[in-house]
Amino acid sequence: RHFVHVHRGSHPAMASDTVFAIASTADGAVWLATDGGGISRIDDAGRLRTYRVAHGLPHDAVTSLVVDGRGTLWA
Repeated sequence: RHFVHVHRGSHPAMASDTVFAIASTADGAVWLATDGGGISRIDDAGRLRTYRVAHGLPHDAVTSLVVDGRGTLWA
């Protein structure tokens, strides 16, 4: 793998350029906790999907992420 700079200009689905936390899951996805933009998921093909209050988050500002021993992502 290599580093890819992701920002709203290259990935308009990303609702915020301010990222507070990054986590990865066993399926190869990278998750970004953002300031006011909810949580963004980037899959191994580079596709991005954003989850916000409308998708069930309690708030769009997410400051931390953790993957537990069972592989569940918590925000």
